Amino acid sequence: MSSASGATAQQKLVFSTLEHAPNGRIGSEILKIAYAKLGLNFETYYTSGKRALVLSSSGVVDGEVLRTSDVAQKYPSLIKVDVPLLTLMNVVFVNRHRSSGEVFMDLKNTRVGFLNGVEQLDAYTQGFHHIWRAESFRELFEMLSLGKLDAVISEKTAGKIEIHALGLESVVTLDKVIAPETLYHFLHEKHAQLVPRISDVLQQMKSSGEMEQIANRAVLEIVIQGNK
Repeated sequence: MSSASGATAQQKLVFSTLEHAPNGRIGSEILKIAYAKLGLNFETYYTSGKRALVLSSSGVVDGEVLRTSDVAQKYPSLIKVDVPLLTLMNVVFVNRHRSSGEVFMDLKNTRVGFLNGVEQLDAYTQGFHHIWRAESFRELFEMLSLGKLDAVISEKTAGKIEIHALGLESVVTLDKVIAPETLYHFLHEKHAQLVPRISDVLQQMKSSGEMEQIANRAVLEIVIQGNK
């Protein structure tokens, strides 16, 4: 991939995000419309979580579709657009025979899987004894349904989509949400002048309810596609 030039030069911006992650697709739909309001074309580059950050922080692409707030501290070349896009809700999925009242610390001694490249879950599972990092949500939930994993930690929407797609009536969630975090859009520092402009557009979309409508429509489309 060649380095992306400035927005005013080519009128197109490319943003990286995690492949197989519904939040990336939902965020992309919101941002595609937001950037169109500024007369700019928006393109998403799907890749692994770690590679996405390498590309965005080095300026090979123009930023991240969405990430948690702490990315700005770890990657100072990325500037956070301070308008919340979505809320990340990680929950634990288990087969129905497991108790919904299970003590969360017990997870340390069970076979737990989550999506590779999710830094938040890498941190959360420090000290866990049996971890599987999968390359897709489909892989995680297939392994759970086959009994190869005892639990899956996944973003709630992504998990529900896979449950519907695979017809897993036996899979349920435990009650507790793991460290819910707000997701924000990030621009590489070479586009610092664009930050207040896209921030104003996103704030208007959020206040009017347009952002929520786009997100809801995107979730429905993902569910329908997953069931085909």
